[in-house]
Amino acid sequence: GKQNSRKSIIQDLDKVFDAVHCEYKLSKGDMPDIKEFTKRLQTEEDFSSFTSVDKKTLCILDDLILRHIPSIMKGTVGITD
Repeated sequence: GKQNSRKSIIQDLDKVFDAVHCEYKLSKGDMPDIKEFTKRLQTEEDFSSFTSVDKKTLCILDDLILRHIPSIMKGTVGITD
């Protein structure tokens, strides 16, 4: 059940990180340290209490980072492409 899933996720955390890295186009530097993350996960009894990803919010944030912030920054003195 839940304990087997928990153990599997912790054991395969490198694969989970790779999948997240690819799906969300994150650089390796944007990911937490895998050893530290593993230690923290091992202290959690129940992963179901974690908040799930809201893809709509991620799309809004992505648009903000890629389009709106650069547009605002162009109006700032000393900032160039």
